[in-house]
Amino acid sequence: MTLANQIQITAQIVAIIGGLIAAYKIITEIKQSRLERHRDLRWKQANSAHEFLKDMLASKMVTDATIMLDWTGRTFNITPDQKATITFQDVQVGLRTDNLVFSEKEVYIRDCADAFLFHVELIEQAIRNDLIEFRDIKFPMTYYVNALRKNNLYNAYLAFIKEYEYKNAEKFLNRFSAKLKTSRVMS
Repeated sequence: MTLANQIQITAQIVAIIGGLIAAYKIITEIKQSRLERHRDLRWKQANSAHEFLKDMLASKMVTDATIMLDWTGRTFNITPDQKATITFQDVQVGLRTDNLVFSEKEVYIRDCADAFLFHVELIEQAIRNDLIEFRDIKFPMTYYVNALRKNNLYNAYLAFIKEYEYKNAEKFLNRFSAKLKTSRVMS
């Protein structure tokens, strides 16, 4: 073997090793870039979920609806000039889907429920479109769904949801169905 052949073989070996190192570096950078893009996406999803919740809870009617889920006998400003004490029983009656003549108190209960369910609709739509992940809104939404169940409001809300075709809200509640099936709910 001549010196020229040895140099040529050595050069080929060096080129192969260099190519392998370059390929390894490219693959590693691609993986790192993919991980970074995934982290960026998760950050954006989590931030979007935070914004959904922030927008939802910025609404006075939604805030009042969530209070009605958790407290009975609270007083609310149902009109600029009228206050009313609202109980869990008032919420159950106010969300009825028959006998559609309502008192001012019942109108307020329904308006608050509508506002709450509107935001739940948007949240479920965002989850289904992969804009946010369920885990990012699990709190406080688990709390509210548990309050529906604990305070015997679940069936009243579900009937209201079905009657007025809040389909995404129904799908959202179904995410909690395993817990709800093992719970006591109003018949």
